[in-house]
Amino acid sequence: MSRSTPPAYWNIPQEQLAGLTCEKARDLILECFFFAQKETFAHAKEKLGMPTSDEEVRKSICTIIKKGFSEISASFDYPTKEAMLRLLELLAVKSRVWGMPREIVDHHRRQIENMLRRLPDDIPF
Repeated sequence: MSRSTPPAYWNIPQEQLAGLTCEKARDLILECFFFAQKETFAHAKEKLGMPTSDEEVRKSICTIIKKGFSEISASFDYPTKEAMLRLLELLAVKSRVWGMPREIVDHHRRQIENMLRRLPDDIPF
């Protein structure tokens, strides 16, 4: 797997925004992070001699997202809008530390911010 492949810009499919809930928003954050970081994770796994299939990379990304919720003292299983906004900032920082170009991080951050704006402030999950 070549690290020279540029990271992709992911856009939330508009049909995925219908009936948006906090759980669905969390899952879309997972999907966004997968597409933005899959080459980075696959490359790291390859260097460690670990499986690099999309399924294995998704498992690693899910672990990172769950850990992120834990780091901000929030629940992965019962996400809130406020928690996901804090998670978004944490993931943006981590992505930059891992070498993701700022314009790609900013693009994905805007995608998620726009999605989260659609959620009412008072729904717990």
